[in-house]
Amino acid sequence: KLVEMGAEIEARDYRGRTPLLLAAELGRMSAGAMLLDCGAKVYAIDFTGMYGISAMVNKCPPLALKALDTCIEKDLRNRREYFSLQFLEPITLCNDECAKTTFTVLEETVRAGNSELEIIRHPIIQKLIEIKWHQFGRRGYRKEVAAYLIVLLNWSLLCIFNPVESPSSEDSLIDNIAYVNEVLTVLFFLYQVFDEVRELRLNSRRHSRFVTQRLKQLEMEFKYLELLSEEEKQYLRKEQDTVRKSSSFYSRDTWNVFDWGSIVLMFITLLVHFVIKYCGIAQSWKVGRGQLISVTVVIVWAKLFKYCRVLEKLGPFCVIISSLPKDIAKTAMVYIILYIPMVCSFYHMFSAGHEGGYKANLTSNEDFNSYKYGDLKQCCFTVFRYTLVDDYGYDTLVLLSEDRKIALSFTRILISYWLIASSVILLNLLIALLSDTFSKVYENALVVAQFEKAAMIVSLENKLPQYWRKFHLLDIAYNYAPASAFYDDDEVRDDEQTTFEHDVQSTNVTLRRLLKEKQDATDDDLNEYLKSKIKSQTELIENLMKRLETVTT
Repeated sequence: KLVEMGAEIEARDYRGRTPLLLAAELGRMSAGAMLLDCGAKVYAIDFTGMYGISAMVNKCPPLALKALDTCIEKDLRNRREYFSLQFLEPITLCNDECAKTTFTVLEETVRAGNSELEIIRHPIIQKLIEIKWHQFGRRGYRKEVAAYLIVLLNWSLLCIFNPVESPSSEDSLIDNIAYVNEVLTVLFFLYQVFDEVRELRLNSRRHSRFVTQRLKQLEMEFKYLELLSEEEKQYLRKEQDTVRKSSSFYSRDTWNVFDWGSIVLMFITLLVHFVIKYCGIAQSWKVGRGQLISVTVVIVWAKLFKYCRVLEKLGPFCVIISSLPKDIAKTAMVYIILYIPMVCSFYHMFSAGHEGGYKANLTSNEDFNSYKYGDLKQCCFTVFRYTLVDDYGYDTLVLLSEDRKIALSFTRILISYWLIASSVILLNLLIALLSDTFSKVYENALVVAQFEKAAMIVSLENKLPQYWRKFHLLDIAYNYAPASAFYDDDEVRDDEQTTFEHDVQSTNVTLRRLLKEKQDATDDDLNEYLKSKIKSQTELIENLMKRLETVTT
């Protein structure tokens, strides 16, 4: 009604915010949707550099999807689709202050995490990812992968050239290669440390500037808006607490935590290796060094998944692997509750005791293995082997039962219970959890791969010098405003097809459940139910016909 009476829909407040910008910043979904319907501009920017779509992605993603739709124009006659990418990457970000305190749409989408895959799925975001990947993403990705492949080669050679048992004969060529490899390993380790420190510093400084700027804005709200209601004041206080407790994107990325863990491990390994190799330490210390190098090589190779997650085919599997610890932790809690009492029981019944040995008549028997349950460490490992359906020494248990007058039926019940509980129930429970994780991730396989690519783009973009970032923004403003692509209105996208199939399946499941519940109901009840379903489907068809008429006109 205000718009009909002549109210200015693009009016500005003291910070240069339009009503749509203010609704997006405050998370007012219904008000923002109404303003979009009235034709409010989604590309409005306030005096601090904040723009509407970025705020919508942060506060109300459903409204952001509606705003992103307005940035796409379709020419059905020529079958072209035009993407106004300058609304997502405004040229005002060339201003140093705005760039340091404002997050772009792609950054906000990545900061939201996997919970906002619908935004990544949007065609204009897909187009933005494609262009940024072409601008600098592919080149930066290849550079990082090439550097890390050299790191993998160095650590693999370090492990091969330094066995625990050194060969008696000396080969000068191999020794020279080993020395060169050690130098390269140290140099590339220092490069990794420098790269991680630089990325951490850039992200921390930018997040600190954002928090400072955002808190100043909220203080201005209290200062200039004296007629705030109590509800609005409470919202602003809550927003202040949220901003203070917020963390940077770098610290929320699990792979960055893994990177620092691997760097610490590599530093310790290199330090131990050089001290032992060049200071003449005893052979026993070399065994410990070998174990440390072996663990480090495994961890260093596991980090390769960080770069594989960007690839379309391997991205979903990398996400599944990163979610494995959660599923394993759930099963491990149940396993520990069952495992500890079984270790105690087997040790109590079948161990060698504190005297440290079995009777001579047992040890002389070739079917008896004294290393299965002799001490607590052996017993713990043997009980774990039940879970893997490995050799747990059944003949040994039978001989011990006969010697100690333990009922053989009790021993068999103990073995059967632990085999069923650990190897049948718990292992199948873990497989079920992993299957559920796989199905959830693989349903959105392409979207997950695009999300990981977007995260890589954001990480690479933050490392770029400011003049290169300005260059890419100007490139989008002049060459992709708008970007065009072929559009086939008869084509059904994969996400639309998946959504349709999911709706059909859920409807069928609901109908089967309701009909099963109504087995004892009368025919009149079933007729009323079917009539209501037919009515809702008829309304749906009428709405679709209206939309088709609108598109045709």
